[in-house]
Amino acid sequence: MNDHSDGLLIIDHLHKSYCHDNTETEVLKNVTFRVGQGEIVGVVGPSGCGKSTLLHLVAGFDQDYRGDIAFCGQKITCPATERGMVFQSPQLFSWLKIKDNIAFGPKRQHMAKEDISAQTRIFLERVGMLDFLDYYPEQLSGGMQQRVALARALIMKPKLLLMDEPFSALDYQSRLEMQRLTLKLWEEYKPSILLVTHDIEEALLLADRIIVLSKGPGEIIRELSVNFDRPRDLSLIKSLSFHQLKSQILDQLSVLM
Repeated sequence: MNDHSDGLLIIDHLHKSYCHDNTETEVLKNVTFRVGQGEIVGVVGPSGCGKSTLLHLVAGFDQDYRGDIAFCGQKITCPATERGMVFQSPQLFSWLKIKDNIAFGPKRQHMAKEDISAQTRIFLERVGMLDFLDYYPEQLSGGMQQRVALARALIMKPKLLLMDEPFSALDYQSRLEMQRLTLKLWEEYKPSILLVTHDIEEALLLADRIIVLSKGPGEIIRELSVNFDRPRDLSLIKSLSFHQLKSQILDQLSVLM
């Protein structure tokens, strides 16, 4: 296992509330953890526990919170290309071809045109979508669109990849294929990843650590190390130690229901 003690992302005593009709609802309570360089951290918990809210705060979409969120030693004040995001739905631009969806970020960063073209082809090839570069999103299946979304995030070479239930809308086989692809791409690029998921098997397969949040307001009730060797593949799901860890997490979550 790598030493992840450096703390690329540090979240310290984070509290988040929403106010509606003069009523304040606490969503996250005293959340403290860190994500190290090259580490994958999974976040699981009941629906409504603030998992997606947590990612939005780390992404910089919302700065209204108490506590501290620091990335590379600096307070997060806005979105940045160093923190890429993959959403539950692909969020592709329907009017742009696949190659132009991938190239959108590099163009905004004023990358040289020839470099954009080369990098676009490289990342489409990495996710198995090079043959579809002139297609539009509506011509692709959900799984294919999510591959494109993953390539669009990775082409920016983010230090931290935020993944918000990225494969939950896919059928079982497509979900397995995307998990396999994520493992492959992580081995190649080694970004840190903060993964929100309701799929315990997905968290165990991908993550180095898993954080379990309580039902709202979300508070960390357990943190588990996932010490399976890397590189990993889908055969890990069949192992006894995998199922033992899965049972521990399910037992923890069942108490919250």
